[in-house]
Amino acid sequence: MKMSSLRSIIAIFGIALSCCAHAAQDTTSNVVDDDTLVGINYFAGWWEDLPNKWQGGGWNADAPDWRKEFPDRVPLLGQYNVQATMDREIAAAAKHGVDFFAILWYFPQPGSRQEKTAPLLNKGLETYLASPNAKRMSFFIEYCNAPNFSARDEEEWNACVKVWVIAMKHPSYLRIDGRLIFKVHGVTQFLKTNDNDLTLCRKRLDALRMAVREAGLGEMIIGVGVSAETPPLGPRWPPAELFDFTSTYMCVPKTEASKEEQSYAILAKQAQTARAGRASTRSWWRGSATSAVRIRSAASPSTGSAVRPISTVIIYHESYKLNRT
Repeated sequence: MKMSSLRSIIAIFGIALSCCAHAAQDTTSNVVDDDTLVGINYFAGWWEDLPNKWQGGGWNADAPDWRKEFPDRVPLLGQYNVQATMDREIAAAAKHGVDFFAILWYFPQPGSRQEKTAPLLNKGLETYLASPNAKRMSFFIEYCNAPNFSARDEEEWNACVKVWVIAMKHPSYLRIDGRLIFKVHGVTQFLKTNDNDLTLCRKRLDALRMAVREAGLGEMIIGVGVSAETPPLGPRWPPAELFDFTSTYMCVPKTEASKEEQSYAILAKQAQTARAGRASTRSWWRGSATSAVRIRSAASPSTGSAVRPISTVIIYHESYKLNRT
């Protein structure tokens, strides 16, 4: 799905499989056509086989099912990442102004203990592509490169690229200024997996860009995730030379457990702190500055119309914690 070059992605909220029941029944989209795109991180970690996140936190099948203790927190749109759940979630999200899902995708690393888990985690992408509601909003892929889900060499990277390019052919894949959006989940692990060699990192990303071009899909905007714990890498922050934007995910400050609600402004401040000094130095647009994306902070009003590279401020609660607290 193409988006105007004058739009900016400024906020992404974590998805828990919960929403009002009546929202799933309404098929009319209320997405507002303005300069802001609002998206949701989509983590498909909710499967039925044991152990799962309802019982044992995903690791211990003998632990009790916590839905019995918190019945009011059982999601109404579906308790598992199956097709019907995705169909209802797209309908509800589109109805309430959400423009896109940032769908986490995991590489089933051969020989790892997570090799069997990855296909379950990738149900998010699978069910979105198959949904009759897919055209109602957009999506893009976030390559979740945790240690046991990282592509370690050229062969494994190419295997990932093959899957991604197929998904990028979908008409609802998110584009900004005609360019496909893609994100690597974590910069530190991406560097580590590629021997902390910026040349090798660039080679991997260039291979993805080339595959996309050869598929006739055009150019890309590739971002990467940072956190408040990302090691300081100097004033110029070398990875910024590789990526078009930076963003945060699960960047939650340390706070005491409390039954009282806490302001999202706390999360926004943490995300902004994490990105300080870690912004991309690349300009992804070509031609005049009018082809760029305007940036506005999620935590404060626009300070002007200065043109800068695309950026995201992510305000996120991982779904399991959101249901438990």
